[in-house]
Amino acid sequence: MRRIVETFPYDVADHLRTPQEMAAYLDAWLSEAPDDTTGIARALTDIARAKCGSGLSRDNPKPPYAPTLWERLTRHSSVKSQPRSN
Repeated sequence: MRRIVETFPYDVADHLRTPQEMAAYLDAWLSEAPDDTTGIARALTDIARAKCGSGLSRDNPKPPYAPTLWERLTRHSSVKSQPRSN
C-alpha cells in the first residue's frame, strides 16, 4: 500500500527573527560544516532574506534594484564613459 505524505514548504528565513537567531544559525553552519562553502553561502543568503523580509523570497531571489557603485559615483558627475570590463 502506497502512502501519500503531505508536505509543506519550509523556509528557514521565515524563522530567523532576531540577530541572535541569525548568528546562532550561521554559527551552526560554521561549526558543523566549516568546509562546505555552498552551505555557508546558502546560510548567508537565508540570513539576508530574513533581514529583508519580503524583499527577497524563494519566488523572487533577486534583491530589489539597487544602483551599482559606478551609477552612484557618476549620477551627479559629468563623467560619460563606462567602466572598462576586464
